[in-house]
Amino acid sequence: MIEQSASSASNETSFSLQIREYLSLVRRRRLWIILCSLGVFLCVAVIAIRMPNQYRAETTILVYPQKVNEGIVPSSVTGSVADRLSTNHRCTGRRGPAVKHVSHRIH
Repeated sequence: MIEQSASSASNETSFSLQIREYLSLVRRRRLWIILCSLGVFLCVAVIAIRMPNQYRAETTILVYPQKVNEGIVPSSVTGSVADRLSTNHRCTGRRGPAVKHVSHRIH
C-alpha cells in the first residue's frame, strides 16, 4: 500500500508539473496566441462581409389531370393551371425559373 500511495503521489506531482509547464508556455506565448486568433477572426470577418447575400430555393409543382369523369366527381378546382400559377406569382412576388418552366410546358 505504501508503494501505491507513493506512486500516486508522484503521478499527481508529475501531472501538476505538466500543467504548470503548459501554463508557463501559454503565458510566454500569449502575444502570439492573441495575434494569431485575431488574424483568423479578421480574415473570417472580411470574407463573411464580402460574400453576397444569396438565398436559393427550389420547388417542383406537379400538375396531374383529373382521371375521374367530371360528371361523377365535379372538379373542386376552377380555372386553368396558368391562372393558378399567376396567383402563386402574385403571392410570392417573384416568378422563378421553375414556375416559368411549368407554365411553358402547359401552354
